[in-house]
Amino acid sequence: MLIFGIILLLGGAGSLIYGFIQNNSVQAQLSALFSSGSVNPGTIFIIAGAVAAVLGLIFIIIGATKKKN
Repeated sequence: MLIFGIILLLGGAGSLIYGFIQNNSVQAQLSALFSSGSVNPGTIFIIAGAVAAVLGLIFIIIGATKKKN
């Protein structure tokens, strides 16, 4: 589970970086999303990357605590 968490964290970080490169202004993309529902495709990478990174951290913590026991 530890290795899976590391892979997920790295993939999420890569997706976040790619999403930030695609979007010049995250605030502008979020305001466009909530007002008109249309966004730059980079916003999807930011959201998916953030979710993947958080899940990766959770899996790393779970894997590290299981190894200690």
